[in-house]
Amino acid sequence: MKKSTESNNMTENLDRKRKGKPNVEMTRSTRSTYHENPSVMVVTLHWGSPKDTMECIQSLYNTNYDPLAVLVVDNSPESDRIDSIRSQVSTLAGFSFQILTRKESEVITPHLTRGITIIANEKNYGFAEGNNIGIRVALRMNPDYVLLLNNDIVVDPSFLTELVAACENNPDVGAAQPKLLRSSDPHYIDSVGQELYSDGAIRDIWFGKKDDARFDTVHEIFGACAAAEIVKGHVLEKVGLFDPDFFLIFEDVDLSWRIRLAGYDVVLVPTSVAYHNRGVSGNVSATTQYYQIRNKLYIVMKYFPLRYIVMFLPSYAYMLLQFIRLNHALGKKSLSSFVKKSKTILLERQRIHTLPHYRDVAEQWIFKTDSCCWLEKFLKKVFHPQKDKK
Repeated sequence: MKKSTESNNMTENLDRKRKGKPNVEMTRSTRSTYHENPSVMVVTLHWGSPKDTMECIQSLYNTNYDPLAVLVVDNSPESDRIDSIRSQVSTLAGFSFQILTRKESEVITPHLTRGITIIANEKNYGFAEGNNIGIRVALRMNPDYVLLLNNDIVVDPSFLTELVAACENNPDVGAAQPKLLRSSDPHYIDSVGQELYSDGAIRDIWFGKKDDARFDTVHEIFGACAAAEIVKGHVLEKVGLFDPDFFLIFEDVDLSWRIRLAGYDVVLVPTSVAYHNRGVSGNVSATTQYYQIRNKLYIVMKYFPLRYIVMFLPSYAYMLLQFIRLNHALGKKSLSSFVKKSKTILLERQRIHTLPHYRDVAEQWIFKTDSCCWLEKFLKKVFHPQKDKK
């Protein structure tokens, strides 16, 4: 089936299914037959406003899902912020509450009850490792599911019930995400999944566009946005956690690749709804650009077929130059670590590209884009001489 980059063909892209895989579309009333009460452990990375974090936690407990426990990993080690969360949590009736340091969390396992545990980091470990600190604790509690949830998200009352039901009713599903809407205007989409393009672009599906009926049924997607992603516990045990070297941005794309390559599906569950207070001004800091470009290069080197790398070599070369410029401008002095990580990735690439599911995943989920460079167009004709005849 022809893959398109046009937004109005998004439904066609989302509807593609792997050969031999069952249709994962379900109705709202479908419920689990595998577990009577699947346990969910929530990991929320706290950064910034304690008010946002408390609104997120309160919305979770308003779902009345049980058993449910929340781990708040504090990545902003200012003690006043921890005290603020502690004082607000203490006002919630009927909830157990404790604070652990990061080192204490490595040996002390909270009970899986309707309670809140704060893990106070001594420094900012970034989005990837910050979440990993909470996930490791969560997995020691042997939950059925781990829910990753940004602290700037508020969820609907049926949010968890719908997510868990969709996962429980299809053993092939390893992870899922809700329909994420903008909190500033819920008529507009924040994310309904991840999508990849052959030129290296990585996007949130339908970001910033008006919600409509095309996202009213369960769809299979490449991967879930880690702002709100539920993953089966045994899947995380199998594929591993976030790569801490990513620090922030696209660490969830790397995890999605590993979930896919392990043979699991990922789905969007539109009956599960959450509201994301993501910045929508369009302004991107130099630091954010640095991690976007560097981590995009990591993803391409690790997972993309060689033919795409060759076709879009000028684009990737330009990205590399941008990375070097930002590295110098920000004074990071991290080129040596980039080279070291790249060598590790290239060695890992050899193993990844021989995995049984690799070819199917790459062919289905990397959408082909038209080249805008004469050299890329020439190389595309060399590698796919018959394509222009279609």
